[in-house]
Amino acid sequence: MYKASINGFDYNLSSPYYNQVVVNFNFTQLETDCPSSSADLVIQNLTSNTISFTYSISFHLNYVNWNYQNVALIAPLSSIDVGTINSNPARVDLGTISIQGSNLLSIN
Repeated sequence: MYKASINGFDYNLSSPYYNQVVVNFNFTQLETDCPSSSADLVIQNLTSNTISFTYSISFHLNYVNWNYQNVALIAPLSSIDVGTINSNPARVDLGTISIQGSNLLSIN
């Protein structure tokens, strides 16, 4: 199994979580002999509030490139299993993963 983990910071000056890690993106991919292997995603809320945000993910490794976009609504200190976000022949632990988030709302 291949894994990659990326922390998401809140850079909104008016946020109670300013400059802190608010979410963690966990990617997993099973080893396979096939030419493609699905990349799965679980997002964990690290705050004590329900949060909502939009996000986009870009993956690059050699000639393999893919993108994924979605909206997350996650309860306090909980996770959501997004499931399969892409099937590709590249290992998630070796590629470059970029995540952009916006419209982060903390809901009490």
